[in-house]
Amino acid sequence: MTHNIFGDRFLGTRTPAWHQIGTVLPEPIPAMEAIRKIEADFRIEKAPLTVKVETLAGVEHIEVPGKFAIVREPTDDDPTFAILGMAGNDYEVVQRRDFASALDRLTPRWPLETIGVLGQGETVFFTLDAGLMDIGGEEVHQYFLVFDKVDGKTSAKIAFTPVRVVCQNTLTSGLSQATMTAILDHRTGINQDFNFRIDLIEKMADAQRLTMNTFELMTHARLTSDQIDEVFEAAYPHPSKPKKMGLVDAIDENDELLAALRGQGVRATESYDYYCQRADGFRQGAREMLARLNDGNGNLADSAWYVWNAVTELADWRDGSETVPVSTLFGPRAVEKKNAFKVAVKFLN
Repeated sequence: MTHNIFGDRFLGTRTPAWHQIGTVLPEPIPAMEAIRKIEADFRIEKAPLTVKVETLAGVEHIEVPGKFAIVREPTDDDPTFAILGMAGNDYEVVQRRDFASALDRLTPRWPLETIGVLGQGETVFFTLDAGLMDIGGEEVHQYFLVFDKVDGKTSAKIAFTPVRVVCQNTLTSGLSQATMTAILDHRTGINQDFNFRIDLIEKMADAQRLTMNTFELMTHARLTSDQIDEVFEAAYPHPSKPKKMGLVDAIDENDELLAALRGQGVRATESYDYYCQRADGFRQGAREMLARLNDGNGNLADSAWYVWNAVTELADWRDGSETVPVSTLFGPRAVEKKNAFKVAVKFLN
């Protein structure tokens, strides 16, 4: 697997965590300038969807009513049109330059930290530096994650992402968390300049306020041992037992006729045991991380904040392939953080 960056379309203002991919600058630049610098200012359009029909008179192309393909124009490193998804009449694409233009109303206040393009160009994300805030006596560096995926079914989102300055750990609160995420639907009219920009600012401010309030509450909630286990089990669940495991007990190991079938059961059992052991290892790693956090600040020991941080730090810092940076924001590691957060906030007073 690869890092999923489209070409090398990544730009940041710090040492690159993305396996030396993209451009690193010493100081922030405007979002519009960044879009051009990484060659992400390609157009994405809706094109009427047609079907090819062969008739006695020849080949006809018939337009499908109300159906459109979402098409990315060719780029220097991918010189063909790319189909990014399907959409209906009401779907409206926000060009990357329009996002950048809207964000540049905000970057004097919240400077651009990173920008990246994923897949074939369908996904773009921006992070904006929202400054420092005190959470439970610890400095937390705040960031906004602005995310858009033009596949015909995914809304643009604004999430809140904190960094604990004490360990320089990147944390993500989870794109699906209601208190963490503002949503911009790709409906007709989203590109109306004034409404789009005002809506963006309001949603980012709401996300910041709600998120920081939740984090502060998390510092005051002390979790019991059973509650801590519940958070870690949500982050690292055991897989469901595959039905084929039953073949091991149902078929005698000396039955040559059904040996192949029993082999499927053996492999299913081995796979299940492996992923259970893997989950148990992650849970133990999170417990050890929590112990280190507790030792560093006893005032926050076993708080919901530290329990969740144990999961996020393990997700962001444990070894893995070069997919890790994407995974921590959008993939399986982000799911670990999201699931842990959902359970941790259940225990807030």
